[in-house]
Amino acid sequence: MTQQMAVQLPPDVAGLAYQRQLGPHFASYLPKRASVLRLAGLGVFIVSPFALAVLAAVHGVWLGTLIGVGFGLFFGSFLLRAPNFNRKLAARRVYVFEHGFIHADGSGALADYRWDAIAWLTQRITNRYVNGIHVGTFYVYTVARKDGPVLKLTEFYDGIAQLGRTISEQVTRDKLPGAVALLQQGQTVGFGDLGISTAGIVSTKHGLLPWTELDEVKVVQGYVKLRRAGKWLPWSNKPAAAIPNLYVFLTLADQLQRAAHGG
Repeated sequence: MTQQMAVQLPPDVAGLAYQRQLGPHFASYLPKRASVLRLAGLGVFIVSPFALAVLAAVHGVWLGTLIGVGFGLFFGSFLLRAPNFNRKLAARRVYVFEHGFIHADGSGALADYRWDAIAWLTQRITNRYVNGIHVGTFYVYTVARKDGPVLKLTEFYDGIAQLGRTISEQVTRDKLPGAVALLQQGQTVGFGDLGISTAGIVSTKHGLLPWTELDEVKVVQGYVKLRRAGKWLPWSNKPAAAIPNLYVFLTLADQLQRAAHGG
């Protein structure tokens, strides 16, 4: 559930937002509660092993009893990790503001992440299929502040796709001008073990790929493929999750490649 600006902010959140000059509140993201269908499925997986354990105990098969209880407790732990039944998890929030966001971990601790205080962002988005049927999309956004704290945001939050897009867009908007300024000064902008300079893309493994020889940059199934002109195999094929500030990298690569080819 995503709540908009009309939501009354908790006093401690409002106070921290004022102190850190985060600006107007735009949205709040809450934990995604397990559906009735999922809870029913977990209930079956919990009750069935316990029923088998009781049956095994009646017949004196103590190993079967232990196994049944073990499986019942195992599946029960999933239930206890659902926000529906865990008050601490249910209290987690992400509050998004004009100039950053605040994460509440459910225990009373708050952490602010101003857009201009974020060092890097990585993202991993995975579509999972079973027998050709899409069963879910899984998200991991990792946000690192310049002074050290690192936060992972996942599909635990309802609306994670929109939250992730917002963070990615804002981090890109904040980082891009500084990256362009570094290039204009003749420096190389680092993105993990890749780098971008006015001469081309630099890789710690493959060396320099000049812009005039770069044929295309594509993101395919979670991998960033860089292809040298006239070559069939990619010059570099890295997981998107391994490239910090991915959209800054892609934007710079696109602009410099176009310029090199007269675009």
